[in-house]
Amino acid sequence: MNHEKELKEIVKGLKGNIMALGLDSKLVLEEIEKNKQIENYLLLDCIEVMPIDGKKRRNKKIPLKKLRKKVGKKRIDTVICRLSSIDKYFKYFIRDSIYMTKHEIIYYGKKDELTIDKEEFIKRYQRYKNVDVKFHNTKDGMMIYVKVNGAKNHMILDLFYFVRDSFYNAVQLFGDYLVQ
Repeated sequence: MNHEKELKEIVKGLKGNIMALGLDSKLVLEEIEKNKQIENYLLLDCIEVMPIDGKKRRNKKIPLKKLRKKVGKKRIDTVICRLSSIDKYFKYFIRDSIYMTKHEIIYYGKKDELTIDKEEFIKRYQRYKNVDVKFHNTKDGMMIYVKVNGAKNHMILDLFYFVRDSFYNAVQLFGDYLVQ
């Protein structure tokens, strides 16, 4: 099953507020609009859409570093995210996704689009209590389901982990430089 079909099936069962980052399938977007149980949806940096007046426009572009301030605490029920869209922002997005999301975060993309190791990805989400991470391999790549029901974040711990992750990334870059 490819990503498009699987995402379409997932969207059929969603309720509440949805946020999509880097969604590139018109079929999935149509399914989001058809679903009457979805109250609000926010599409960020997705494919170009054709509005009523006929002019092509891109959807909203909000810097991912400022996304936390724009959305608010526990306002989004489900986040659907393409791995290549947030590739550079994992350091920010993991803590912000816990802050914003009530139920589930769904990542999809090719296996090589996940730039951090699986173990490191799981470790960064497991810092928060009541978080479950599952990897699912498909023909096209992979899907990652992160259940965040009841996850709690703490401002001081978030700052500590941010500094720790920054140091980890700096060591990785320095190691890559030495290898070259």
